[in-house]
Amino acid sequence: MCSQQKSWTSLPCALVMTVLMTSPGAVAQEPQVLFSRDGEMLRLLNKVDLEDVKAGKYVLRMTEYSMEPGAKIASHTHKGPGLRYVLEGSIAIEFNKGDKVETYHAGQTYFEPAGFHYGGYNAGSGRARVIIVELLPAD
Repeated sequence: MCSQQKSWTSLPCALVMTVLMTSPGAVAQEPQVLFSRDGEMLRLLNKVDLEDVKAGKYVLRMTEYSMEPGAKIASHTHKGPGLRYVLEGSIAIEFNKGDKVETYHAGQTYFEPAGFHYGGYNAGSGRARVIIVELLPAD
């Protein structure tokens, strides 16, 4: 369980606690306020049902990905599911080898389950930055 610190260092924990029910690529509805008091607010950005997580050891990893204009994401898969939050710019994601392409803009979230093929590109005229939170098997 997350500590109840009143600082941005608890942001990763808050993201994980509030973002772990949508399909791949779906964007959450308007953020839902979970609580608000004394100048603090916790909003639900995205929530995903992780149905088939097997017993074992896992690592929860948060990274920042950035792309310059014109940059492309090579086709790849993930070992574990993950949520993405677009901090800056726009990013187009090609789900399942291009069967579905969705564009996400700053402030939006999306989900990438394990095992699907992904690609994409910077869909804007400036830099795109994305926070990635992934649940990965501990190797």
